[in-house]
Amino acid sequence: MTQSELPFDQDASAEEVDYDVVSEALHRIIDEFVLEHELPFDVASIMLLEMSISLRMIDYVVSAEKPSGAGLKLELDRFRRDFVEIIRNARKGAEEFVATAKQSFAAAEACERGE
Repeated sequence: MTQSELPFDQDASAEEVDYDVVSEALHRIIDEFVLEHELPFDVASIMLLEMSISLRMIDYVVSAEKPSGAGLKLELDRFRRDFVEIIRNARKGAEEFVATAKQSFAAAEACERGE
């Protein structure tokens, strides 16, 4: 994706960026990469988690007035709580997710068969 194809203005503040639009664009890019490189989804998820942690660490260092190892550890603890909350919410929607995924896979298979 080139800069002109980005779904947001690079000069926009974090508050001005439409989270859903950017999230969808990033999701598409990751999906394409995973499929193109035939990367197993479980491997991709761990790689993305590691990348997410690195991004959070970088954000701390560049945004903290006086970054320190102790401060970074506190930031990582906050990130862990965020992650646990995300997992908790995903678990609540597990049944719906599986049902929707099954429908999507069935529709894709039917399309491949020309139905």
